[in-house]
Amino acid sequence: MYYKNFSKVYDKFMQHCDYDQWANLIKDKIKESGVEGKKLLDLGCGTGETLLRLKDDFDCSGLDLSADMLTIANKKLKNKNVKLFLGDMREFSTGETYDIIVSLFDTVNHLTSLEDLMT
Repeated sequence: MYYKNFSKVYDKFMQHCDYDQWANLIKDKIKESGVEGKKLLDLGCGTGETLLRLKDDFDCSGLDLSADMLTIANKKLKNKNVKLFLGDMREFSTGETYDIIVSLFDTVNHLTSLEDLMT
């Protein structure tokens, strides 16, 4: 339902995004923060490009509202030991706990009310 058509062109749309630079920035910020755990959740993981770059350094999982985006992510991350979950970042339970949670790019645009931001 969500992103059904956009999921087909999302990677093309984002082709100029420097995912390597973003992944390095995330690693630097995590190191600066002093977090010692390695269990990471990417909220709004989309087609999994960031997870592809973080999977070697962290125990990665991704959550997205779009089953179509996750289908693409699953193909990219197959046999890469990355768990993917379908869910709404405002209210979700993967049954796991995380040391690090990131949410990148335009995911915050889906939080359309003050209540959404506070959840």
